[in-house]
Amino acid sequence: MVLLTKVHSTTGVVCSKYLDGKAETLVAAMESDVFKHVAVIGDHGSGKMAFVDVLNSKFEGEKSIVVTLEETFDSKNLVGTYVCNETGDFEFKKGPLTVAAEQGLWLILRNVEQAPPDLLSFLLPLVKDNRLEISASFSITPKLGFRIVAICHEDTHGLTGVSPFLSELACVKLEPLEGREDFKEILSKKFQTVTSLSWMADFLLDAHSHLRHQLNSLKG
Repeated sequence: MVLLTKVHSTTGVVCSKYLDGKAETLVAAMESDVFKHVAVIGDHGSGKMAFVDVLNSKFEGEKSIVVTLEETFDSKNLVGTYVCNETGDFEFKKGPLTVAAEQGLWLILRNVEQAPPDLLSFLLPLVKDNRLEISASFSITPKLGFRIVAICHEDTHGLTGVSPFLSELACVKLEPLEGREDFKEILSKKFQTVTSLSWMADFLLDAHSHLRHQLNSLKG
């Protein structure tokens, strides 16, 4: 089952110098190879989806389809499958990968670390050779503009299971937002008419630090 599939477009993106610098690194790789696929890796709270919005805005807000992967996924969840219609006939219902490839959209795959190894192996020819043979009579050759953007949470077990897939992508690793200056920069861009932003940022960061300390104390 596809947990989340939607046409996604960027609006109201607030870009800090940190995210912008990381985005420029990937933009260079993507501009040198029009079919270069990318991966965004980071812990919880590092702003992976926000970073994808920033990256997308640098390509004039390309539309995208977002899919949240899970352990039970197989190729049919992405490519599509035959279903019975109202007249009793079987027809092919395209999956998000097929739709994105045919229309030249970005395919944003969330929770890649949870995807079965067989599914990632299935996608390898697409990211390596820009072509995916589904059967003797059906193959996918993406339209210009198609990109796979893999979003991956790096946990304590590492990324061993997805390393072969990620090695074919242009990767960037994000760190959680901790610096007060980055936070103040985001506030000042988001709320340009609000005064005393410096005081507000300090207050919010102090409150966040205090609550996190209290939660860690309860867990320990």
